[in-house]
Amino acid sequence: MNEISSSNIPIDRIIVGKGRYREDLGDIPIANEISKIGLLQPIVVNVDHKLICGLRRIEAFKVLGKSEIPACIVNLEVIVKGEISENTLRKDFSWAEIIENKKAVELEIRKESETRMLSGKPSAYFARAKVAKYVSLHGKEISHSNLASAEKVYDAVQKEPNTFGQIWRDLNSEKISPHKALKKA
Repeated sequence: MNEISSSNIPIDRIIVGKGRYREDLGDIPIANEISKIGLLQPIVVNVDHKLICGLRRIEAFKVLGKSEIPACIVNLEVIVKGEISENTLRKDFSWAEIIENKKAVELEIRKESETRMLSGKPSAYFARAKVAKYVSLHGKEISHSNLASAEKVYDAVQKEPNTFGQIWRDLNSEKISPHKALKKA
């Protein structure tokens, strides 16, 4: 499969075939992210403008009132192969990656939280909840308490890997929850 070109395509010219297997698009929170930071990954269509991947991105653009969307145009006839690849051949973040992402985004969210507090709105819960939501995986919410528990175990492993390493491995393999991991640690 070779990319032929990329360009903006009118949304109403994109053909969403009947053979798509994702039925539940869920909420479209990506619209809010696109409005803030832009579209990071274009949709993919074949040369006939049949959608291969990006239906949620298209719906987000519609929510935002946009009539065109950036697209990569590729030479792929069996569309279902692209849809399967796009939606299954990915790997969720590990707990360590989630925590590192949390630390990277936390400073910015704390600034937002301080601004919120100065305007008279509560901020402590807002910051924790927003950070947890920001690093949640593919619609799988991570509560701020789970994130806090996992982070405490992560910090313990960084200090004493021999003592807490097995607990960390059990957490990452989902044998135990973040709360149980923290209790064991």
